[in-house]
Amino acid sequence: MLTSPRLPTKVGTPPPPEVLARLLGLPVEALAGAGLPAAGWSAGVPFLCIPLKDRAALSRIQLDTATWAAHLKGSETPHIVALALADPAAGRDLDMRMFAPAMGIVEDPATGAAAVALAGFLAERQRLPAGTTRWQLRQGEDMGRPSLMDLEADLAAGALAAVRVGGTAVLIGRGSLDVPDPM
Repeated sequence: MLTSPRLPTKVGTPPPPEVLARLLGLPVEALAGAGLPAAGWSAGVPFLCIPLKDRAALSRIQLDTATWAAHLKGSETPHIVALALADPAAGRDLDMRMFAPAMGIVEDPATGAAAVALAGFLAERQRLPAGTTRWQLRQGEDMGRPSLMDLEADLAAGALAAVRVGGTAVLIGRGSLDVPDPM
């Protein structure tokens, strides 16, 4: 588990639902709606967290880069986390997808920075009790690279006090560099 050196803070103002739906290539009805609105959060890398009604909607996302360029590219939240929670009020298991065209990332299978930002979003939306709350995040399934991350948030005196993210990893490559002697 890695403890984030920065706590997530709320940033930016999300575009209206019609723009968010067009951005994700989904109908407006696929968004979670007014009960769980989109919001920007950052712990160093800013993300626009967009909750969807269900996992099926998450799988249907077709990112519209023209809408992204027109509405998010120059914004305070240029990176996108779309998420689906079976129980938005108290759910501890969720599915997510992360898109970061500004960094040349079409989609990422596991994103620690997004998970930490998401802790701020979840802490605010779920009104967490004091102590430690844990979530399991599934990411990468729709791109054929399933990942499972553990997310923890400590709440003290009504505010986030620490956020940790972790999991296991599988080595998929190894390399070395031979640097010639300059003399």
